[in-house]
Amino acid sequence: MPFKSVVDFAEFLWGDTISEAQIALLRVLYGLPLSSAERSLWRKYAETPIFARYKPQAYAEALCLLGRQSGKSSRIGVTVSLFEALCVEREIPAGSRLAILFFSPTLKQSTFDQVGEKLRSVPEFAELIEADADGEIRLRNQIDLVSYSANPRTARGRTAVLAVVDEAGFIRTDSSFEMNLPELLESVRPSLIVHRGKLLLLSSPSGKEGPLFETWEKRGENPDVLVWRAPSQAMNPAIDEKLLQRERKRGESYFRREYLAEFVEATNPFLPEAAIAASVQRGTPEFPPDSNDFQTFGAVDTADKRDSNALAIAAVRDFSGTRKVVVLKTKEWKPGPTGHNVLKILDEMGEIFRSYRVGRARGDQKNMSVCESTFARFGVRFERVITAGAGSESAYRAFLALLNDGKLVLPDDENLLSQLRRLEERTGDGNRFLVQGRRNSKDDVAVATVTAVALAAEHLNARAPVIESIFADSGGTGEPDDKFFVRRDRLASFARPRV
Repeated sequence: MPFKSVVDFAEFLWGDTISEAQIALLRVLYGLPLSSAERSLWRKYAETPIFARYKPQAYAEALCLLGRQSGKSSRIGVTVSLFEALCVEREIPAGSRLAILFFSPTLKQSTFDQVGEKLRSVPEFAELIEADADGEIRLRNQIDLVSYSANPRTARGRTAVLAVVDEAGFIRTDSSFEMNLPELLESVRPSLIVHRGKLLLLSSPSGKEGPLFETWEKRGENPDVLVWRAPSQAMNPAIDEKLLQRERKRGESYFRREYLAEFVEATNPFLPEAAIAASVQRGTPEFPPDSNDFQTFGAVDTADKRDSNALAIAAVRDFSGTRKVVVLKTKEWKPGPTGHNVLKILDEMGEIFRSYRVGRARGDQKNMSVCESTFARFGVRFERVITAGAGSESAYRAFLALLNDGKLVLPDDENLLSQLRRLEERTGDGNRFLVQGRRNSKDDVAVATVTAVALAAEHLNARAPVIESIFADSGGTGEPDDKFFVRRDRLASFARPRV
């Protein structure tokens, strides 16, 4: 179709109902020149460094974090989808077909439905429809528009020119579930390679975790991914101010997430986000063994069928005269179709422990006897501890205290950090202590890490005991008047954790 650019096409579709910010986003996505006003919008909503210069480039991947009613599905999702389907010239061999894929948390989704409505409502577009079945529209130009649920297995097998993931922030990030965002993205990206297709993620932000938060947080590290975050009213000035005020009364956290497009903390996060961010050694997913480590400790969280097995290793290291606990390595074993081969996994754990010179390890009572016998072959003494409920409070409090005091160093381990951010403090029966992962999410790696850190923390300030008499020497003989002695040890700094 004779449109010079995606902007001309958008204005054809929407007339004067498309906003300046929506136009600016489309221009940036396709690498078009910007006016002075549009450059200001780019700096603000792409959150670039203050003196950054705009260099036009067509992006193959974009994350659009936009508030509700901002036009992310209609003005952005529909425009990009139809432009790629109808206006971009492609050489498609006879008998072959290319696809535009739409994914969402539920099959009934906004973007695909609106694309279909727009195709049918414009006569010039309707003539191009070859077949219109439930969840799939076939066009005469050998392009298929196909709607899927967010199941990674359904994403394979189609060669695509565009993939649109609707409300990506609300697709589960936990790999134990059939529909989860990380595996979906892994499945989708290869289908876009051959024809240099685009990946468009549309969502309002959710919690401070998962692929979207990590992409936004590290937006300056990947210049090939466009990240655009803007409030609802900035993208769609037509939103009624009274509506926004009414929505704000539903809760400030809700309003910030849904209409201001801000990432918010978990409902009741156990660990403060700022402290987690400050403790991460960026660019280091794991630390190698170091012969200068004072002591190295391990922990495991073993599982049966659906849960994962997890391992964590922590050590006490000296940083310019200050001792800190460092999480050296974590590893997760996900369940297969028939569960776990526990003996094989425990052998792998033992090998890892031996490579890090781990002498002591802890875990819960699950598989306790086999853990003891297996780890003993690798020179590791295994101790059973309580890792959940009130019995685990001291371990979690020690972890929190080290984090708050700046005496904990975490690797840049995406899985570990995500699980730590999902830990929530809850009130159990009788107001007993309870920390666990957010509902429907995994915490196996986090549990193993907390257990290993708590064990290492017990030795953070270890000193040889000093034995002294509490009575004065008598008569210069060098012998105390009383044979009563007191042992004086230095208490660990986390004995009274700050919460």
